[in-house]
Amino acid sequence: MKIDNLVRIIDGTLQTEPSIDAFERITFDASRVLRGDLFIDSNASLQACAEASSKGAYAIVSTLDFKGDDHELAWIYVDAIEQALVKLLRYHVAEKALQCVCLSPLQASLLEMLQSPKSIKILKGTLIETAIELLRVREKDFFGIIDSALCQ
Repeated sequence: MKIDNLVRIIDGTLQTEPSIDAFERITFDASRVLRGDLFIDSNASLQACAEASSKGAYAIVSTLDFKGDDHELAWIYVDAIEQALVKLLRYHVAEKALQCVCLSPLQASLLEMLQSPKSIKILKGTLIETAIELLRVREKDFFGIIDSALCQ
């Protein structure tokens, strides 16, 4: 994805002027960053950002202001990681033509018991866990989301 597109999608502010213009994949774990990745700093940790940078991240999204000397790194400041993730997921769901339905916990439990081949993946857990699942999917997959705030 192009960095300038990401900045627009998540309403971020690019605080550096890197020569690179795109990243390969998205990760939330600094220890798993590969060269070319976008690291989303969900814990507001300068240490994690430094580790991601040293491992070759091309871009970092954080609620922290840029403090460093690597201006080749695309540092994207956002007011809130959660809001940025929701905006990114909304874009991703539309781009991949994913089918998502909102479920109550009871509906999700019943659906999990009744499906023999798991044709609908039930997303439960934190926003980060949901984001990780949704960012890995193929086009036109089906999902059930329990988190009513995320559904909205």
